[in-house]
Amino acid sequence: MNNYKHKWKYKDSERPQGYCYDCRIPYGDFEDMIIPNELWSLINPTYHIGAGLLCPTCIVNRLHYIGKWYKNDLFELKVRD
Repeated sequence: MNNYKHKWKYKDSERPQGYCYDCRIPYGDFEDMIIPNELWSLINPTYHIGAGLLCPTCIVNRLHYIGKWYKNDLFELKVRD
């Protein structure tokens, strides 16, 4: 994690307010992306369980960095009728 392009975790005193921690895009400018708690715990930019804010692009970047972005059983394609 020391070689990631951004600091992996921030201290409470560095907490961003209403924007993605990595790219700084405002929260209202991107859609929410929900991932399983066990994955979030690996990329969470805070030291607090369930806290932190990352945009979908930065979520994917962090998951890719740790080798967890894609595996055969992670996503299920649902076709609409």
